[in-house]
Amino acid sequence: MSTPKTMIYIVRHGETDWNIGSRMQGHTDIPLNAKGREQARKIASHLKEIHLDIMYTSPLSRAYETARIINVHHKVPVITDVSLRERQFGDLEGKTYEEVNKFHPALIFSETWNYPDYHPPGGESVNDIRKRITEFTTTILQKNSGKSMLIVSHGVALRILIGTFLGTPREQLDRLHMGNAALTVIEISQVHGPILHIINYQAITES
Repeated sequence: MSTPKTMIYIVRHGETDWNIGSRMQGHTDIPLNAKGREQARKIASHLKEIHLDIMYTSPLSRAYETARIINVHHKVPVITDVSLRERQFGDLEGKTYEEVNKFHPALIFSETWNYPDYHPPGGESVNDIRKRITEFTTTILQKNSGKSMLIVSHGVALRILIGTFLGTPREQLDRLHMGNAALTVIEISQVHGPILHIINYQAITES
């Protein structure tokens, strides 16, 4: 008798105009652009033959629309969860990465993980978002043991999510990357623990 395994398919939202402009999005609700919708349709086509039991998505429209496009082929429950929102950058949202990098060293992406308690004005610290993502992963694994689920979220949130599943140290999270509409696949085995099958697979969205 085979041992039940939990399959987790993880997708970052498709492209937005603020991605093109290198602007900090955070909790600001920026929609997908035309290319982002096409990326979502391509990843949806790639995933149409897999079995899914449930989807979880950030309620921000760029993630939610990506999830809805994927779900055209599956028609499973889509659960929005605020825990999957991007890190909140407060007063710095809408500014370019270049502008934000000059504001404080803790906001330079390669350095931000070394300042886990730093709060941008009106925003969240790394530890704040790690706490909500960790609680989310614990909950969904308890609820969906042996099932197949898909999660749609954002760049920083997904680095933390993937790192939580894999046990990646906080200081190494900058090594994880998720492009727009990129796919990561993790299996949770009762025998072997977490198994990374695919990470940041983008070719299907750039063809």
